[in-house]
Amino acid sequence: MDVATTFGEWLRARRKEFGYTQEELADMVGCSPATIRKIESGDRRPSRQMAELLAEYLEVPQEDRAAFIRMARSEPGGPVTALRPGTFGNGHAPHAEPEHETPASNLPIGLTPLIGREDTVDDLCDRLLRDEVRLLTLTGPPGIGKTRLAVEVASQLADHFPDGVFFVGLSTVTDPDLVPAAIAQVVGVREGGSQSVTAALVEHMRDRRMLLLLDNFEQVVSAATAVGALLAACPTVKAMVTSREALNIRGERQFPVPPLHLPNTASLPPLDALAEYPAVQLFVERAASVQPTFALTEDNARAVATLCARLDGLPLAIELVAARVRLLGPAQLLARLDHRLALVTGGQRDLPERQQTLRNAIGWSYDLLTHEEQALFARLGVFVGGWAAAAAEAVCNPRGDLEIDVLGGIESLLNKSLVQISSRPDDGDGPEARFTMLETIREYALEQLEARDEADDTHQMHAEYYLALAGAAEPHLMGAEAEEWLGMLESDHDNFRAALRWALDEGEHEIALGIAGALGRFWSLYGYLTEGRRWLDEVMSRRSAAATRDRARVFQWAAALARKQDSYEEARDLYGNSLILYRELEDLAGTGEVLEHLAMLNILKGNYDTGIRLAEEAIEMGRKLGDRYRLTRALYMLAGAAIYSGDLARGESVAREGLAVAREMDNSELISYCINALGVALHWQGKHEEAGRLYDEALQRARVVNDPVNIAQILANQAELALHVGDCEESAELFRQSLRYFVELGGTLGISEGVMGLAMGASCRGDGELSAVLHGAAEAMRRQIGTPIPPFVRPLRGSYLQQAKSLLTEAEWQAAWDRGAAMPPEEVVALALGEEIAARA
Repeated sequence: MDVATTFGEWLRARRKEFGYTQEELADMVGCSPATIRKIESGDRRPSRQMAELLAEYLEVPQEDRAAFIRMARSEPGGPVTALRPGTFGNGHAPHAEPEHETPASNLPIGLTPLIGREDTVDDLCDRLLRDEVRLLTLTGPPGIGKTRLAVEVASQLADHFPDGVFFVGLSTVTDPDLVPAAIAQVVGVREGGSQSVTAALVEHMRDRRMLLLLDNFEQVVSAATAVGALLAACPTVKAMVTSREALNIRGERQFPVPPLHLPNTASLPPLDALAEYPAVQLFVERAASVQPTFALTEDNARAVATLCARLDGLPLAIELVAARVRLLGPAQLLARLDHRLALVTGGQRDLPERQQTLRNAIGWSYDLLTHEEQALFARLGVFVGGWAAAAAEAVCNPRGDLEIDVLGGIESLLNKSLVQISSRPDDGDGPEARFTMLETIREYALEQLEARDEADDTHQMHAEYYLALAGAAEPHLMGAEAEEWLGMLESDHDNFRAALRWALDEGEHEIALGIAGALGRFWSLYGYLTEGRRWLDEVMSRRSAAATRDRARVFQWAAALARKQDSYEEARDLYGNSLILYRELEDLAGTGEVLEHLAMLNILKGNYDTGIRLAEEAIEMGRKLGDRYRLTRALYMLAGAAIYSGDLARGESVAREGLAVAREMDNSELISYCINALGVALHWQGKHEEAGRLYDEALQRARVVNDPVNIAQILANQAELALHVGDCEESAELFRQSLRYFVELGGTLGISEGVMGLAMGASCRGDGELSAVLHGAAEAMRRQIGTPIPPFVRPLRGSYLQQAKSLLTEAEWQAAWDRGAAMPPEEVVALALGEEIAARA
């Protein structure tokens, strides 16, 4: 049968035929999902450019495109040309017109529009219209909007079920045996005689085309088999179920209802785009219903977006908070969200009691748990950002007082939508699945933990577990296993934060020291420099008379992070404190490691004699310990100190000694470092060809172990070698690559080296003005952090500096130099990398 449709209906059907969501199609044609929704509903017409893109992505035949664009551009709401099957590439209506009148229905009438679920409604409608789908279960946590979504789907499908669409509310039914009676009451079947209710239902529905919406099935889930039998006996009846857990019977199709789509609060889109996010739309709509003058503005946009994110995109939570706008503005509401559940009260009186507050919604589900499940649920509340099964077993049942298997209990809570799976083993996130709670549910769990008087013990177990985990991970954060272990620490970073916070607040200083000391390398390698320093500073501020290795490590890592942020004087003092503690403890390994870092710090500051002395002492420690790794690191450090001081021959000799030990160990990281140092020593002695081969091997090994600091430095060395042999273009490209690494890594010193290299490259290419600007910028950066140019580099830099000066007058040179010295670092980098920037205008 030919079916006339609007352009919007054709677009929706064609989109779904290709399997695109509205968000995906919007990304393709460069608009917002809301625009696609409005076009499909007939409220907006696409621009000509958008219509052309739609024609391309929806594969409209070339010969039909002119007609397609004319149709797409017709005024919304005006006369619409009929589209028939086959038009514009098999266009068709999304659903065939029914041959029956609208059937009987007892569906609740929504008093407010359903926001942000358009694609989900379409998807569910399509699923339920498939012949093979007889039972569709919508699962999800309290407040996610399962009921409202199901009602909307059922109402849209009413025309397809000529014998009725019936809403069966089960919130007051607690006996599973009464479910057939509840269905019978709704569909108009009366009990009578000796015939059972189920038999009467089968007799009534056997030949009818009906849809049953069974709402809140979780508390009568054992009635699932009765529902399955009813559907088996009535082949043209379908059921849609809302439940926090699946029915787990044959033929069931499950659909986990997701939260509303949220904006990225770290980088908010423009106001008009932000307003189209479903969670924000819902907040604004509900807020305006209680405060008619409320609107999304530049002033409140961030607070509104953050509120929605903090409420996990849960429709019920967003609605309840938005209703408070008549009393408090978004920023004030946000400030009170630390006590979210206490705030989310005062729901509509015509809603069921369990939905009047989020507390009631979650509490209603909690009350249905067994005693053991309640205990596990409450204890799981201590985890922040998710957990693995091993962590739950160690923290939630360390004494074996729970009579249920922890993993089995988690699975039960997962089935009841109080817990979610955040990652699976096949996601590449490690060997174990990870679980999580929505934050609103987690807060309720913590309240129950307090009520059970188990909070102190559970938090203690949590902190001790993550102390042990951090300690176990630390030895694996270097070498082949580093990536896997660092990824594990990243997965549990929120838990480490929570354990640290609890330990510091509760005076558990040894736990805090242990966690902070063990996480130092993780914070350093993953770039959590500011956060790491704050934790370490707070831990150090808790005075302790006892010298412990953990306290020494805390000072050591505080120094390392300070150095990475160019706080060299602070780093020197902190390393000094760490060294005192290690020596007091007679810890040779710790002493040697800190000596290495102090040697490097002195080298960077131009204190070469001190750097050499400290590196020699570190070598002595490595030999005493018989620790080849520490020995090789110290030899590399001494080679660097000798090279920086200008003693290239000694630098070459020590680098060769370190390389021999590194090759014995077959340690690519140390081989790369030592080869690079040897390459530098040979390079600046004029042995360019041999140095080039060494740099190539060093870079290859650095890439294998994914060491970005070493990669950046080797690229800079290769670039300087290219300058030495007069290859200006090769040098510039290598310096650009190196600078990009240094920018990603952060730290002024590396950036200044890359900028200085590109300044020499500009001079090499005859661009005196650019060379002067970049030289001025690099010099200002080095002056800021107090690190001089190494003596062995000065002749090369001086020659290119003089070459650039010869290209300009003295006044032009000074003006360009001063401009570079005053330029913000981000502009300097953009200019050095050749990006378009106004700084050169």
